[in-house]
Amino acid sequence: PQLYSIMGDLTGFSHLDVEKCPDDNHFMKNGNPDDLDVAWNNGNVAVYTSESGKALNYTTDGGETWEIIKVLPERAKGGKVAISCDGSTIMWRSSSISGKTYVTPDFGKSWYFADGLGYNTIFAADKVNPKTFYAASEGQLYVSTDGGYYFEPTGAVVTDSCTITTVDGHEGHVWITGGT
Repeated sequence: PQLYSIMGDLTGFSHLDVEKCPDDNHFMKNGNPDDLDVAWNNGNVAVYTSESGKALNYTTDGGETWEIIKVLPERAKGGKVAISCDGSTIMWRSSSISGKTYVTPDFGKSWYFADGLGYNTIFAADKVNPKTFYAASEGQLYVSTDGGYYFEPTGAVVTDSCTITTVDGHEGHVWITGGT
């Protein structure tokens, strides 16, 4: 796909060609989406969160089919999500105020707590290194180099409502915008 899009109660689409209307076969059918991420080095793998009871959904075939992750580490809807650049690891946190961050290496068959982070964390995957994730938590920027299992503080001070964006083709390049 050239683009994945999400949009409120219409859910979203996998756009095979951005100059054509997406077809019904590539329509995301599960609820109101919150967040979306794509495996940067394998565009056929993507994941999105939904406010429906089917909170976490993924595709490995470019959006032709979407699977629901049936077992989540905590009962919740929606939330935030990031996927490693090769599609091997998903990070997720619920939309609840006390949402913890979790990692799954197998599309939800097993879950692990992302150690070193506080609640309501903001995070993003590096677009070059599949083992690297970045997170903003409790006013600091953190980095994980083991696939999201353990995070260490970098010493950089950030707002908890920031946005983290990583850069294609440049490992370790992180752009952060303040939330307010």
